[in-house]
Amino acid sequence: MQARKMSSLFGFIGVLALSGIAHGAAPLPVAAHFDLNRFAGGWFEIASNSSFGSTLRSDAIAAFASSAQYPNTLQATFTYRGCFTEQSVSGVLSPADDRYPATLLFTWRRPPVTNTEFYVLAVADDYSWALVGDTARKHAYVYSRTANIDPNILRSLIIRLNTDFDYPQPERSMHCTYHGGNPAPGCAEILED
Repeated sequence: MQARKMSSLFGFIGVLALSGIAHGAAPLPVAAHFDLNRFAGGWFEIASNSSFGSTLRSDAIAAFASSAQYPNTLQATFTYRGCFTEQSVSGVLSPADDRYPATLLFTWRRPPVTNTEFYVLAVADDYSWALVGDTARKHAYVYSRTANIDPNILRSLIIRLNTDFDYPQPERSMHCTYHGGNPAPGCAEILED
């Protein structure tokens, strides 16, 4: 059982690592006004197109905490349920390019130690939701400070993935992340359109 859990975790790390900076795809436009400290805190994953865990993935939460020891970085932990067990990965989130604060790198704490891009494509003025992706356009995540998000906002973010960020057919490739056994209101209808 432990070997299967570790295999799943390394599979998840490998999928994200493969989508990393080495692809050299055209850069994505990122959030123009981004404050790393305001981004800190807890986020619920509302929807994603992550291939790891797909529909078996639930209760996915990202937590980012600032560190006095390492200014301009956030300690990051991603937890989720997959295959009936809780999984967790952690590392450090730091700016990849000081000119574009919303272009971040996630450095994994576990071997293999790799950097994975983490681009904040859009964020609400009040930091109540965020849209995150990568330049390979393989992974996209809709995050919210609560387990629910206004269905109109979610719909507009899914549309923006295609129109503003060139993600192919996100309404078909993304899936809802369930929290407490339920998706965010309207999520299943939006992603089944």
